[in-house]
Formats: sequence, C-alpha cells, structure tokens
Amino acid sequence: MSSSRPTPGSPDLISTREENAERLSLALEAARLGMWDWDIESGKVFVSQDWSGILGYGPDESVLHDQTWHGFIHPEDLPRVLEEVEAHLRGDSPCYEAEYRLLEKSGEWRWIQDRGRITARDAAGLPLRMTGVHQDVTERKAAEERILFLAQHDALTGLPNRVLLYDRLQQALARAVRRRGTFAVLFIDLDGFKTINDQHGHAVGDLFLQQVALRLTGALRAADTVSRLGGDEFIVLLDELTRPEDAALVAQKLIRELSCPCILEGKALGSTPSIGISCFPDDGADPEALIQCADQAMYRAKAAGPGRFEAYAGTVQDSRARSC
Repeated sequence: MSSSRPTPGSPDLISTREENAERLSLALEAARLGMWDWDIESGKVFVSQDWSGILGYGPDESVLHDQTWHGFIHPEDLPRVLEEVEAHLRGDSPCYEAEYRLLEKSGEWRWIQDRGRITARDAAGLPLRMTGVHQDVTERKAAEERILFLAQHDALTGLPNRVLLYDRLQQALARAVRRRGTFAVLFIDLDGFKTINDQHGHAVGDLFLQQVALRLTGALRAADTVSRLGGDEFIVLLDELTRPEDAALVAQKLIRELSCPCILEGKALGSTPSIGISCFPDDGADPEALIQCADQAMYRAKAAGPGRFEAYAGTVQDSRARSC
C-alpha cells in the first residue's frame, strides 16, 4: 500500500518546511513579534531577523551577547528586567515577563512586552537555555499614557485637574509631616473674566485662560503645581517652603504677572487676579481644609478690591501688588 506522505529529504517536504517558515515569519512580523533564544552558558542571545528588522538592525546584528543586550534596554528599566529574569532562573516565577523600553537603531525608544521561559537544563537541573518572544507595544503604551493624562489634566489648558492636584497635595502633606516643614495653597480667581467672555466670546476667553496657565507655570518653580479647577479658578501648590511668609512674595509676583494685558486677536485684554493663601499646618491639616481656607481668603481679597491677595490667618498687611 503506497502513501502520499513525502519522505524526509524530498523536495516536497523541503518546500513545505520553507513555506511554513515563511508563514511563521510573516505572522510574527504582522503581530510585531520577534523570537529570541539565550544560551546561558555562553551568554549569546540569538534574535530573529524579523525582530532585528523591526528595530532597524541588519541580519549581521541578530546575534548578541547578554551584556550587549543589556545595553539596548533603557537604564531606568534595566534593574527591573534583570530582577524578573533572575526570579525565573531561581524558580520563583513560572515564566519571565517584563515590559520595558528598547533602543531602536534610529535612537528612538520603543516599548516592548517580553515573555520567556527556561527551555533546557543540565543533569543537575540548572538552566542552560531560555527562549522567548518580544512584542512591540509602543502604540498601546502611548494610548494608555494618553488616557491617563486626560484623566488627570484639564482639557483646555493641559494643567493638572482636581484629581492630580489632590494627589500632589497628599504627597506634599506627607513630606511636610515627615520633615516638619510647610507648604502653601493659593486659590486664584480672575477679576472681570466674565466681561472678557461676554464681550469677545468664549473662544477668546479660552485663549485667555490658556495664556493665564502659561504665565502661572512660567512664574513658578518646577516643583510647584498649577491646577485649573474650572472656569477662571486656579490653584497653586507651593511645595516645601522655607517659611509661610514666602507665599505672600509669590502671590505678589503672580499678581504682577497676571495683571499685564494679553494680546489676543489684535486686542489687549486684561484681568487682575484675586488670591487667597492658606498654609500647612496653621490653616489646615488636609487638602480639603487647606483649599477651603484659601477659597475664603480669596473672597476676602476680592471684596477688598481687584488685584489683591489675603492670607487666611490675616497676617499679611500689604496685600496689593503693583500691576503693569
């Protein structure tokens, strides 16, 4: 009885193997996957040409040494990657898995999801070989980062919103308690902003708010936080102050900065800020209390006239800053 199955070494079998290999290569490329094989004893890492091609490397660059491979991993991610590898080699995890940034030949960083497991051991059970798969997840990571940014930032100005502000306040509170330090909260409301909206339209009003956000950010330290609550209300967190009185100096600076007119669509549009100040720990022991105290102080400043600031404790005497 004859069989139609090809015999080993026959042209039909070789052709089938080549076709299967080509299909596998195309599938890996379509999924942005690449295979790697690590000879633990020699330290050599063999990377599939599909993967080296995705990263911009040629076929002659598909064989590396494990230490060379480490050089392609972002320095901030390398310790975590090595720990995940060691955990699998020790038997603490059933497989190795990590996400990290890998360097393209162009100099750009791509996010990689990496999975692997031990595929060969010696007679004593020590690992000899580890095999795995890389997947390019750069687009997914970018989408995740964008979603996180939108959840924590104001859509109009790009400033931190209430969610991120409260997180920053909690961190500032923890530092201040630990170091017995102080920080301040400034509640800012723009005098006459409604007039800008009514006379020039909401589109111009939005541009004006964006300019205010830029001026606030530019006038403060990188360690400080500027947040927009909504409308024309902003909150500034002045972290790790030397003394509470320094918040008054910052408030004066912000009044000067924000009182200078903005040129929008060929028109000079101006508004002055009213600012209320609260300080930890004298005016509150939690973020909500500090914001409420700063809000109350802001209304006192607004009642006294435009372009003023008031401290909740009432210790600031000269509450008016010279405007442009």
